Amino acid sequence: MRAIYRLLCPFPSCDHRKQFGYGVILLLIASLSISDAADRSNRRLRTDAAFEEILDQPLLSSSARKREIQPFLKQLASERDISILIDRRIDPHRQVSATLREDYFDEGIRKIAAEIGAEVTVIADTILVGPPDSIRKLRTRIALLDDEFRASEGPPLQKLQTLRESTLVWDDFTTPRELIQNVASRYRFSITNPEIIPHDLWRSGSISDGDLIDQLTILLSQFDLTFRWGNGSEIEIVPEDEQLGIWKDHRPRTGSLAGAIGLLEKSFPRLEVAREEDHLSVFGTIEDHEQVAVMLGERPPRVRPPSQLQNDSIDNQRFTLQMVRKPFRSLLQLLEQQGLEVVFDDNQLREAGINLNQKISVTVEQVPAEELMRQASQPLGLQVRIDGRVIELFVEE
Repeated sequence: MRAIYRLLCPFPSCDHRKQFGYGVILLLIASLSISDAADRSNRRLRTDAAFEEILDQPLLSSSARKREIQPFLKQLASERDISILIDRRIDPHRQVSATLREDYFDEGIRKIAAEIGAEVTVIADTILVGPPDSIRKLRTRIALLDDEFRASEGPPLQKLQTLRESTLVWDDFTTPRELIQNVASRYRFSITNPEIIPHDLWRSGSISDGDLIDQLTILLSQFDLTFRWGNGSEIEIVPEDEQLGIWKDHRPRTGSLAGAIGLLEKSFPRLEVAREEDHLSVFGTIEDHEQVAVMLGERPPRVRPPSQLQNDSIDNQRFTLQMVRKPFRSLLQLLEQQGLEVVFDDNQLREAGINLNQKISVTVEQVPAEELMRQASQPLGLQVRIDGRVIELFVEE
């Protein structure tokens, strides 16, 4: 469905997509000769609204140790049935903190990536982790290629076929040259100079619900490469341009144009800003334009109601934890850092001779909070009751 919207309306943003009648959309779907129904039926990855729902959920993960980024993100992706792809230029063995409490899942991934100097973006229905300079240009690079493709000559159905989404999955030890050629072939394109792609062996990965432009751009960018449209169904691989951006108009909701220019020059000194008669024309990446729009009041910031995270139940949350001879109280502190509330009666515990500083050892992998607390509190003779996000400790009388 995303392919139809992108064909009907200019990228990167469009407020008129919903104005097209569903009859037109259904007609185009009925005329489409190539379907990816088999792709969708054979995968479990969340897409479209289900994927967006995951991004808007909190990311809460508990562990008393650091973990290598590749298996940690692979576990998070597997738990939520989504695709998280780590760029080949990121060391998969770099360790990151496994203790998180973020209002949004993608912001939590961004916090993890920042620990090793990496950045995060979302393309199609895939979270990408990679070098900041490269990651921050991907969406803009895709937008320019997409715009150029739609402006080119060719039958609408042929364009629709090229923009159809599919999920790309590859195994360990896949060679990127073969993978990229296969992607082009699936969309009935050919690479004129595949030898420019360096030889390498990649870890397994996936790109969920991306079209030809999404998939090729993501794969090639890992070698600082991109592509350009050739004659007919040919694609030529070329080096990436360092300077990249698009011009977009912005209209401040409050204040003067002069005041808005001053604000942007202070906050985004690298952007080109031109004053027009009743608006500002700004040159930058898509991410730049999104931040400018929020700063000028054109769009609201992303804000979760303060109470929502605290009210979320932990029934579906899973914990991975390894503690060796650590005070029981340190576990309670760790849980509180995750937004959980731990309550107990000091007098009752004291009278029962329970010392919360008693050292415990516990190792669990993806268990509910109830099981974690049962194993951890058993040596102390404590009972546990969980209600919502409140963990109550008590002594059974």
